[in-house]
Parts: sequence; C-alpha cells; structure tokens
Amino acid sequence: MKNFALYIFLIASSLLLFACNAEDNSVAGNGKPVLLKVDSSYTFPSDTIIFYGSFFGSINSNSFFKFNDSIIVKSNQCLSWNDSKIKLIIGDSIKSGKLFLYIDSILIDSANINIANTPPYNTKEIEVSKFSMGSLYGLDDELPINEITLSKNLIVSTCEIHQRLFEFVMKTNPSILKSDNFPVYNIDWIDAIKFCNKLSTIDGFDLYYNINETTNEVQINQNAKGWRLPTEAEWEYLAKSGNDNDFPGNEISNYSWNSSNSGMMPHSIATKLPNQFGIYDMNGNVAEWCWDYYQSDYYKNIEDSDPIGPNFGNKRVARGGSFVDSKLALRNSSRNPNQIKETIGFRIVRNK
Repeated sequence: MKNFALYIFLIASSLLLFACNAEDNSVAGNGKPVLLKVDSSYTFPSDTIIFYGSFFGSINSNSFFKFNDSIIVKSNQCLSWNDSKIKLIIGDSIKSGKLFLYIDSILIDSANINIANTPPYNTKEIEVSKFSMGSLYGLDDELPINEITLSKNLIVSTCEIHQRLFEFVMKTNPSILKSDNFPVYNIDWIDAIKFCNKLSTIDGFDLYYNINETTNEVQINQNAKGWRLPTEAEWEYLAKSGNDNDFPGNEISNYSWNSSNSGMMPHSIATKLPNQFGIYDMNGNVAEWCWDYYQSDYYKNIEDSDPIGPNFGNKRVARGGSFVDSKLALRNSSRNPNQIKETIGFRIVRNK
C-alpha cells in the first residue's frame, strides 16, 4: 500500500510539473514582444546601448533595428541579443534620430536617441585678466615675477583628457595603465598637438595648428577657434584660479593625486576637489603639456601680454606635477623641466 501511494504521488507530481512547463512554454512562445526601456538616450560612436524588454526572441534574419528609417542593424550584428536584453554598439554611420525595433519583421516600438560626436568631456568658459606669473618660493626659473595680461577668454576642458576620448579620436592609447576614465599619459607632445587638430575637425572648428606631417614642425593660427594646448602663462593662470597662491588649498592631497597618496599610479579624473575655477587635477595625477618651449631664463624677457613662449628650445614645458611627484613639484608656479613622458598627459583649451 505504501508503494502504491508513492507511485500515485510520483504520477501526480509529474503531471503537475508537465502542466506547469506547458503553461510556461505557451507564454514564452506566444508572448508579445515589448520594449520596456533603453538604458540611455544619449550616446556616442563606439558606445554600447542596452535595450530591455521581453519576448525579443533569438537572433534571426528577420529581427533588426532601423535608424532614421534607413540604416539597418541586424540582430546578428548586435553585441548580444536574447529574449529580454539587446546590446547594440553604436557605429560611426549611425546618427541622432529615431530608432525602430523590428522583431520577426514586425515593428515593435521606437525610441529617440541623441548621438554625440565623441565620448563626453566637460568644458567651461574662464574669464581672463591680469595675474602675477612666477613665485618667490621656487627655483630661479620662476623669477622674476611678472604681471601678465591675458586678453582672450578661454574655453577649457575641466578635466585632463581621458583615455576613452583620446582612443576614440586617435585610434590608439599609449597609456601604461589603461582605463577609460584615467587621464591619457605616456604621450609625446606632438601627439597632443595632433589630437587637438583631430578633435577640432570632429567638433567643426577651424584648426589652430598647421602641422608638417613629414617633419612634425608646427605653426599656429592665433585667430583660429580650434582646440589647442594652453600656453604656459594660460596654464598658470588657470591653476592659480584668481589668486597668487601656489596651491589650491591648505591640504594639497584633497586636490591632488601625488606621491603621498597615489600608490605611484594615475587615478580617474575628477576624483579630487576642483580649484576655485572648477578645474580638476591641475596639481598632480598627470603632468600636462603646454605649448611653450622651455628656457630657464624665459621670465627675464617674457612678453607682458598673451605670451606664447620662446621661439626655440630643446624641450617643451609640462606643468602641474604628477602621481610620482612630491609637494614642491605640485606648486602652481613650478616649471619642473624634468617631467618624464611616462607621467605626462594634457588638457585642452580654445579661444572664446
């Protein structure tokens, strides 16, 4: 009797399980595809957008996206496609507009997407004025102190150029430790110049630099609105942010990744406090290329209005100190000519 009762129980359990599976399969097979949400309506080429929903089905030749009712991205061209989630890489040919999702050749839903030209980077306008360039507390190359007048307001990147943007524009990344949100570094001065021109082209600005691709000689067009490196004077003005202090605050490590807190490696941009202009990482993280040639006695003959540096030299200026530097090299006025390429990145400016 016990065996008979167990037999009946097993039969009933099997029938119940079969009924549940049949019900589930019926729902899965007959459910209507629904697009529930898109993870972001703002994106850029090379970014990945994720679409969430239900009953998308599997990859097949009759499921696809249309962009602006013309460009078709088939399901097998997506990064992944399953019943509830689709990952789509934004290609260079896809522009802003309306996205249409088709499942088994049937239009399911649409969404508006805004595709930027590049990965995002933040900028702000800085109003310029007179300031004292140099310092009594540094080396001889910071003397004498000069009253400098800057006459053109600046649009400046509030952060050092990050690796994702550099790699998108230049199709390479020379950085030793690679992470999208780390500043790009280990970079030659000429490659920072070439980046400025390429980004200017993408953003629709006239080029500030004329580059001889054979010799890498560079001439400037001072009336152009394109992206460029700051001059040494502009860099120091941005770093001092409206005062003559050599540091952005009393405790430099609140504003800076340096030898005392960095672990001798760069860190993600904008993870320390900004200076009074709202600009991040002017002191530390990575040093920053400027336009100027370096000369130790430059301040003895510097122009008092919009100086652009000496006409010649053996090396270019990198300012701000880096993740391997101690406090002395992090000063706003420091002109340390011995920064090594493996610690140098850059930020960009353009004329208003």
